[in-house]
Amino acid sequence: EKLLSRTFERTEHAIAMIIDDTSPLDEDFTSGFQNLAVLRQRNDHLSNTGIPWRIFLFSDLERENFPVYRTYILPNCFRLTPRKLSLIRKKLMRHGSVVILGPGTGISDGEKTGPEMLSKLMSMPFGIDKVESARRVLVYGGSHKALANMRGPVTFGDSYAYGPILYPAGDVTRGGAVELGKESTWWQGNRSGLVIKEFGKGPLGNGLKGARGTGDCALVFTMATPLPAALLRSLAIYGGCNPWSDLGDVVAANGNMLAVHSIRPGKRTIRLPKPYQISDAVTGEVIGKKG
Repeated sequence: EKLLSRTFERTEHAIAMIIDDTSPLDEDFTSGFQNLAVLRQRNDHLSNTGIPWRIFLFSDLERENFPVYRTYILPNCFRLTPRKLSLIRKKLMRHGSVVILGPGTGISDGEKTGPEMLSKLMSMPFGIDKVESARRVLVYGGSHKALANMRGPVTFGDSYAYGPILYPAGDVTRGGAVELGKESTWWQGNRSGLVIKEFGKGPLGNGLKGARGTGDCALVFTMATPLPAALLRSLAIYGGCNPWSDLGDVVAANGNMLAVHSIRPGKRTIRLPKPYQISDAVTGEVIGKKG
């Protein structure tokens, strides 16, 4: 009864996956990419970060009270209209967050295919190869503060071929971005496959002092999917997200409840975003008090 009657209290220390359920209208209905970017991303990696996660539809961004989270991932936002662009900037790019953009982000403006909308969102040039290819990205673990909480290097991606291919064009540093990893495809190779660009004061984890507000964030673009749990976790921590439990643990948490499901034995370090009185959710027994 104590467990089921607890009041839900939202926490911003979570990763929110924003799914565009209209995205199949802009693809060939084979569902291969959707399986990689949504199902496998969620089940194999997002759930194993040691950080709680939430699922929303892109249409939820229309809500006035859409909640703030430390990290967002948009796995399949293919069609990027001016309205969607405005919603991303207003509802996601704020308060020092990290926003992760999937490989096909903005590939359509609703009328034509091209890199223009992604270039507009990232404020840097992108190109397009109208071919299909399997994707891999080699990440330089620890080379940037955004990667400080993962070991590296690590390669991620899959053998499934899809396209067209959006890619950062030219020297990404000229666009104010930083290369976090190299891409490898059947079509090309050795281009920037994972990039991060900070806006305003940037994310909470970049070391700059001061509060964050509207426009203070970092955008991350990846040419491959799914992103591994270790990378998601490190990017989330860079966005100021509290790492509740260890990498590999499945965490369900809100502002007044924490549950951890572990796939391996051993001790755990549980980290809370602020001091709490801790009690057993079933018995009500006090385990620890605010320190």
